[in-house]
Amino acid sequence: MKMSFVFSGDHAPKNSTSMLIGNHSGGLDFMTGVVLSQTFGVNTGRMMTFMKYSLQFVPTIGWMNYFQGSLFLKRSWDADKLKLERKLTSLTTDYSKPFWVGLYPEGTRITNKKRIASHEFARGRNLPILQNVLLPRAKGFLILMEKLRSTFDSIIDVTTAYEGNPIYFRELILYGKFNTRAVHMNIKFHPIDSVPEDVDGLLKKWLLDSFVTKDSKLEFFKENGYFDAEHFEESDSDVTFFYVFWSVLTGLIGLYFSPFTFTHFAVWNFFVFCGVLFGHYREPYSPPNRRQNQHQTNALGEKRSSESKENEITNGESSQSKKIL
Repeated sequence: MKMSFVFSGDHAPKNSTSMLIGNHSGGLDFMTGVVLSQTFGVNTGRMMTFMKYSLQFVPTIGWMNYFQGSLFLKRSWDADKLKLERKLTSLTTDYSKPFWVGLYPEGTRITNKKRIASHEFARGRNLPILQNVLLPRAKGFLILMEKLRSTFDSIIDVTTAYEGNPIYFRELILYGKFNTRAVHMNIKFHPIDSVPEDVDGLLKKWLLDSFVTKDSKLEFFKENGYFDAEHFEESDSDVTFFYVFWSVLTGLIGLYFSPFTFTHFAVWNFFVFCGVLFGHYREPYSPPNRRQNQHQTNALGEKRSSESKENEITNGESSQSKKIL
């Protein structure tokens, strides 16, 4: 299973200690953060993310993020407060630089139902109506900035779009569906000194403005198939080994420590392993037209154009056949 990673926008400095904020489209958006951090010189073990509590029990992604030091939250301030405070204290005292902290301020991946709820919330408070992202939840972002502002060198603001479909973990492991041809990441680099202090709501407004901009960028991508920014890197990655390795590793760990308590982990990992193999050996997808320059060609637009041309040819042949008959 191969896909391309296409980067555009700002060149972030290597080996910086940063907060990454991004939009949340699919179930494996954290993986794009891992790829991005490695691109800018921060290895996988130094990229941690704040994730939904239930994800720690999911094979592969849960265990991998646990070992990376990610924090799993119940999204309840009463339940998460002490755990969050301990983690933030640990980041300032126990972790050596550089490291990245990933945050998805929407709090959940976007769906039609959640988009409608976000619109209703926005109308009630005279906020912008966003079509391609949800309104960001500012509380976690504000806490991170309050506790770690002096630790961070920068904020890496990434807007992610998928050529094909976003990666959904359930579809991958149960059905072998992997229809992502490329992951496009547009990067905006903010030195920490350029980000406003949390005075008179300025920092909360800064976060909202970031997501208004993301919405515009994603709208452009939907129409054109690329981000309106300079393209600086494109690479192909085979993700099969990634899933097989973590599936086998988590299954073995579960069986070793407690074969009775963790039997369900072994069973789940078996299905993960089978799903990945099925996805790998099924008929591969051939990208329609891998472009050499992001702005000279438009892979998504070319695909739509070629499909309409094929339809015109087919319809023309059908008309000629009818005339002959």
